[in-house]
Amino acid sequence: MTETLLFAGGYSWTETPERGITVARIDALSGAPTAADGAATEILNPFHLLVAPSGRVLYVASNVAHGTIHALVIENGKLLPLSEMPAGDGPIHLCLHPAGGYLVAVNHDSGNFQTYQLGADGRILQQVQDVTHVQSVPGTGDPYAQAGPHPHMSIFDPSGERMLIPDKGTDHMHVYRFDPRTGHATPQSQVYLGAGYGPRYLAAHPSWRYLYVLGEVKSLLTVCGYDPETGALWTLDTVPTVPEDAEPGNAPSGLALSPDARFLYAANRGHDSIAIFGVRDGGARLERAEWFRVGDPLTMFPWDLRFGSAGRVLYLANLIAGTVLTYAVDPGNGTLRPVGAPLQVPGAATVALA
Repeated sequence: MTETLLFAGGYSWTETPERGITVARIDALSGAPTAADGAATEILNPFHLLVAPSGRVLYVASNVAHGTIHALVIENGKLLPLSEMPAGDGPIHLCLHPAGGYLVAVNHDSGNFQTYQLGADGRILQQVQDVTHVQSVPGTGDPYAQAGPHPHMSIFDPSGERMLIPDKGTDHMHVYRFDPRTGHATPQSQVYLGAGYGPRYLAAHPSWRYLYVLGEVKSLLTVCGYDPETGALWTLDTVPTVPEDAEPGNAPSGLALSPDARFLYAANRGHDSIAIFGVRDGGARLERAEWFRVGDPLTMFPWDLRFGSAGRVLYLANLIAGTVLTYAVDPGNGTLRPVGAPLQVPGAATVALA
């Protein structure tokens, strides 16, 4: 299905958080977005946006102390309030169970995740579980990023019976068993990725035999093997996301696998680039193709990546520049070409499509 709407949220580190979600219409030919009416203007620091499979509900993580999770109805290009629920401190990622019925919110600052039951119309009904991570191995990297547990996202495997969570503070990938009857998760295993790695984000190969884990603290990308039958997870190989001569201070952020699983893209904050990797050997190996510079260092701060138009275009949210950029993707070699004008979004940190 071709998307017609793009939603973008902004984020600020200052005492005055960004406010509101930008709504844009997508050009059917170029894929470039143009700002439209319908914004939700009151939500603070909308750090992560997630569109329900129906395309009729947008879930929003408001990243503030004592955060909030919002459900908004998408109706004729406008966003209308449906429900909201308290979250932990600094909610930064949302995930839906593949069978529906549950929404998981990951809270960076309070080091926990919470599971919510959903109604048939997508509204958030109640919280059913709250799980706090434990700092099992002290991080040796950035003192803020690894001062305690900082889970950064969650993802369900296709069975819906396991959930995986990278924790930037503990340097571990956490694997949970998930009971779809109750919405409760129980720990199954942890995989250590190395001192000071800072696992932030992951993407799964369509076969689910391989996972790609992005490290925020060390600017690394690790290929992991995964057994969908047992939930076993192990490391295979690691590649850098920036050149050897890159200046210090880079922190990888977004990660996106092309729909055909031929190319993997990692956003670098600081180096201000997108690392492009060819996916080889059925997903088991990554081969660097290019470091695509999106601007001069520390001028753009790329934060989130999202494919659109069946993989024909890639959207990039840039926090410092306050823009969402559109790139046409070459299907043969994965290279990127700018398309259209930048979409202005103050503190752009997240993109979703419907």
